[in-house]
Amino acid sequence: MRNISGGSISMRFRSKKDHVLASIIQVLLMLVAPVAQGQPAVALDVKETPAFPVSPSNVNSFATPLAYYQGSIYVVSVEPPLSNNNGVNLRTVIRKGSERQGRWQWESAVIDEATLDDMYHTQASIAIDKEGYLHVVYNMHNMPWQYVVSKKPGDITSFEFKGDKISLAEKSTVKHLNKTPFPSIGTAAIPGNQITYPAFFYDRQGEIYLTYRFATKPKKAFGNRGFAFALARYDVPTKRWVSLGGSIKVTAGEAALPRGLSETEVKAFICSEGWQPQLLRLFFDRKNRMHISWSWREFYGDSPFVRPSYAYSRDNENLFYRADGNKHTLPVRLQDSGLLFPDRPESRLSSPMAYVTADPEGTPYVVTSEKGKASEVRYYRWDANEWSSGEPTPAGAQIFEIDDVGKQWAFATGLKVYSRNEGNMNWIKAYEDTGSSRFGFLKILHLQKHGQFLVYAQSVDGKSAKVYDIRY
Repeated sequence: MRNISGGSISMRFRSKKDHVLASIIQVLLMLVAPVAQGQPAVALDVKETPAFPVSPSNVNSFATPLAYYQGSIYVVSVEPPLSNNNGVNLRTVIRKGSERQGRWQWESAVIDEATLDDMYHTQASIAIDKEGYLHVVYNMHNMPWQYVVSKKPGDITSFEFKGDKISLAEKSTVKHLNKTPFPSIGTAAIPGNQITYPAFFYDRQGEIYLTYRFATKPKKAFGNRGFAFALARYDVPTKRWVSLGGSIKVTAGEAALPRGLSETEVKAFICSEGWQPQLLRLFFDRKNRMHISWSWREFYGDSPFVRPSYAYSRDNENLFYRADGNKHTLPVRLQDSGLLFPDRPESRLSSPMAYVTADPEGTPYVVTSEKGKASEVRYYRWDANEWSSGEPTPAGAQIFEIDDVGKQWAFATGLKVYSRNEGNMNWIKAYEDTGSSRFGFLKILHLQKHGQFLVYAQSVDGKSAKVYDIRY
């Protein structure tokens, strides 16, 4: 790994009295001089792993391709095929990396030899549970669960398939005919069917959660399948996934049910007729409260991403609230969503991602990217029961993190890392990769206990990826 070091600082107004003036000053400073110069730098220890080949179709906004266990880094990627004779083209590969006697080594194994070439949907996500077992979900766009779990803790050499089998012919049907004829309610170890956008998250005790889109009525015509977002938690003692949310009745006319059943119920966290929730993201603060963000898309053609939303939970299980404290009835409906800018709900987003984090006191921050504007971060103003005005992020960063002492961090293509202290306004550039190739499409795994960021980044030409290990 290559060693580098750099540094950074920051600032923000927060009192009710100064809010309007502060907002004006923030915007002006960010537009004119978003990065302060000549201030003390925060010492960072930055190491880079050797790059490895990936497919340009590995780029996406939803996947969580990084995991960490006992000093080793794990990544999952969509990579070029060894040959093109299966008609589906790509592979899903897992790597385990570690430093031994000063030398970095990657081990690799193939999870799937017939991954669909789909830039926005078929990328893999990985998590490691508290017993060290690897969970990988991969290669799905309105398809049955493709899900494996390692047979041994920390090991990538053997996996047990716990999804629903799908043939190469069925994969070809999805790819070449854009058909998803999977009417079953699902029989995999994770509830649901016709899965898209799976992403893993960890709470402060190391429990893993999974968010994903699924069809509540998979037997119906495509436009009537009731696509919802699910939120599930993995129960380590029973080795079972537990769905959180509200119940939706499903009949035999709406899904292929197990023999003998004429109807059943499925659980959904967000579901609203005629709309699709987009990219449900989670963050757990220092008190282990769950913060949730997502956006919406009306169910027609190439409809725009709109209405970025937020909710939170104190028990992470049963009770969920809008930022203003109003309790949600589950599943969450569009009309009940806590919108970040309710005065202009139809404002279009350039990305469906609404990146959420929270400070040590539990104040939520959400980054959104509206069309025609730089990425902006907002925080919830408890004194006024409303979201703050948007503050442009440095260098258009879409990823915003806060560590457990309140320092704020922003990550932008380059790779460029900015930071600032609580109470400061100006960002300081803490690190920039000055190599010949630019890296972006960033994914972050924040290891709060270690004071460490793992940053998965793909080259702008799409052909390689690497991991930055950043210690602060």
